[in-house]
Amino acid sequence: MADKKGGRSKKGSTKSGSSPKRGGRSRSSKSRPSAKPKTPAKRTNKRPSARAKSSARTKARKKPAGLTSRTWFRLSVVGAAVIVAVGVFFLLWEIYAPRRRTMPPGASKPSPPPGRRAEYRPPLYEEPTSSPGGKVRSRLEVALYQALLDSGAGHDDIHYRLDAGPGPIRMTVRLRSGVNPKVVEARFRRRLKTPGLTASFKAVGPDKIVARIYLRRRLTHRISFHMAARPAPGPRSGPTKATTPGTTRPLGGPAGKRPKVAIIIDDVGYLWRLGRDLVDLDLPLAVSVLPYTRYGVRLARRAHARGKVVMVHLPMQPRSRSGADPGPGSLKANMDDKTLVKLIRRALARVPHAVGVNNHMGSLFTRKRAKMKIVLRELRHRGLFFVDSWTSGASVGFHLARRMCLRTAVRTVFIDHHPDSRYVAMQLIKLVAEARRRGEAIAIGHPHPATYAVLKVYRDYLRRNVRLVPITELVHRRPGCRPGTPSR
Repeated sequence: MADKKGGRSKKGSTKSGSSPKRGGRSRSSKSRPSAKPKTPAKRTNKRPSARAKSSARTKARKKPAGLTSRTWFRLSVVGAAVIVAVGVFFLLWEIYAPRRRTMPPGASKPSPPPGRRAEYRPPLYEEPTSSPGGKVRSRLEVALYQALLDSGAGHDDIHYRLDAGPGPIRMTVRLRSGVNPKVVEARFRRRLKTPGLTASFKAVGPDKIVARIYLRRRLTHRISFHMAARPAPGPRSGPTKATTPGTTRPLGGPAGKRPKVAIIIDDVGYLWRLGRDLVDLDLPLAVSVLPYTRYGVRLARRAHARGKVVMVHLPMQPRSRSGADPGPGSLKANMDDKTLVKLIRRALARVPHAVGVNNHMGSLFTRKRAKMKIVLRELRHRGLFFVDSWTSGASVGFHLARRMCLRTAVRTVFIDHHPDSRYVAMQLIKLVAEARRRGEAIAIGHPHPATYAVLKVYRDYLRRNVRLVPITELVHRRPGCRPGTPSR
């Protein structure tokens, strides 16, 4: 029995997996058919349940969590904050950022008065030069002017002698007595170290040197240096003939015999301070105001109050290869007649006290005879004169205006196509030479700082050599025309 009991106990111990001491408890549980198999299952399921919970939690942590409502709320708050920040930024930009340099054609509200804000850079005033050696030629003019000043020549000692037709520019320079010709040559050679430029000097007599300047092996300038003769000693101590600066008699002769010169300042209206300084300059300048500019109306009224001639700088279409933008309200060659008349009348209404018009750019538009006829017919109807800025050699504006019996003129010299003070000074000297050759000349400048500075310094030089007059004295009708005469 003991063996049987022991065998049973062993058998029960092997099935239950417990110690032999607990064999009796397993046998007693065997008498219960329903409770015996469930008891170990309960015991085994209780302990793994806690582990299962912990393992489920760790697995849940490892899995990527989805966007909860709290996350969506946070994202919506951040997005709304970004949208509000961007809106505030653009609102402040519209309020405090610099305004556009031009006003739309439909704007009728006058420009606001100037404040203390820094002046912005103006756009391109004129079309860039298209000549192959334009930039090199401008550097040559600057180098010549600086070399002449280095050699001891004053402003009144430099004289252009321009001949009609193609050919080199002839210059005559009168040097003061005591200047060494070798020093002049050395300084000239030092200043003319520009790629593509060569110079040759030749002494002609004891008091004369001839310099020939070549640009890419082409003769461009012929400069004659004359040494001033020393005055012979004598009992006379009064002033001699006025041939050098510092004398009492002007170099250009009496005021009635001196040639007439008129100066037009184009593109007025972009800058306030510089435009105001040019308007207040004590010279009979004509102010040509661009319509739709910020300070155009205010500067036009200021110029009229100071007795200056006010003009409209009418923007016209340039050639496409120049890459220049004439601005809003420009007249284009592909526009119909009604659109052109509408733009012309709107531009004229934007500039108060205007008595004349000249073209802004327009190297393409001024070639179109039919389109220019519409412009000139409107100007004749209003009694305005026309000055051809001559931005293109093929312009028909001047000749067509003469045929239509308008008061008209044509530009002679651009004084600041390159805004360098030395270049502007050289162009003023050339302007005096052109006035002496033609009897009268018209110069066009722009509101550059160099232009204002040189005009301020060269006021006395211009007054000594030419007679500065308003532009209204240099616009003429064709002989035989009367006011109101229709075109042929």
